Amino acid sequence: MASFFSANRQEETKNILASLRNSLNTFVFGSQGIGKTTIAKSIVKEYCNKIGEGIYVDCLLYQTANSILREILFSLGCIISSKSNYDLAKRLKEKARKLKIVVFLDHVENLKNYEILNFLFGFNIPVCMVSTNFTGYKRIDPSMRSRIPNIVKISNPLKEDVLNILLERPGSIDDALLDEISEKVCGNITLAVNLVESIKARNTTAGLIEDFFSYQNVNIASISVDCKAILQILTQKKKLPSGELFKLYQKITEFPKSERSFRKYMETLKNRSLVRSIGEKKGRIYEIIEKKKIEEELECLRTK
Repeated sequence: MASFFSANRQEETKNILASLRNSLNTFVFGSQGIGKTTIAKSIVKEYCNKIGEGIYVDCLLYQTANSILREILFSLGCIISSKSNYDLAKRLKEKARKLKIVVFLDHVENLKNYEILNFLFGFNIPVCMVSTNFTGYKRIDPSMRSRIPNIVKISNPLKEDVLNILLERPGSIDDALLDEISEKVCGNITLAVNLVESIKARNTTAGLIEDFFSYQNVNIASISVDCKAILQILTQKKKLPSGELFKLYQKITEFPKSERSFRKYMETLKNRSLVRSIGEKKGRIYEIIEKKKIEEELECLRTK
């Protein structure tokens, strides 16, 4: 994978790094599994080697201003005693006066709010936000968006790029199967690599993988944008009460539909065996049917 990013992602990498060198905030987005995190971490490494302090924060783990401030200070080698945002921000401000700091917020769509940007922008610390979609940008307050002049879309790798990445991996599998996987993952490098590793570890047959992709294509590719938004929420949260899921759907969707339409979307997802419901009416909880469980069910069918 390293050779792919060094050869094929130079333009995006140079764009982001140049912006941060010039203290310009940047928003990076692109499909899941195409290498955004790899790009971010490579830039952090280069920034640390040549310029200053590059700090990577995963917002899947740190979702509040307080937790992110603490993680940044910890990365800078600070001993943290206070839990107060005021005290933490004061210490970071002092550090920012002495050091050239850049902060990367990966999976930024998982932030509970964007309070952290008030601190970082206020201290003139350049920020690179990384997200799987452009919705995260639209959720930012317009006054803050005006301070993010650089927007970079990471394009999906071609089938040939994915295939070359898989061929580079040690102990690879049958070339014909690698070609099939590269075709069907639609640029999702992470999914492709995980499937190959699963095949090697479990000695899974090509037929089972074909069944799995067939299931994915029929059930996910053809659903509506609104259904995909709901599925994205449940993929992250795993399980949510109906009311809470509806509120999140309204929050992340540019043109959310009514609660009645929401119920129809949930029926569609249930009929496609992508989601299951637990309980009735107001007490109903929706749960994602994870890919791993799907694979296990398919394998059981195969061995019967």
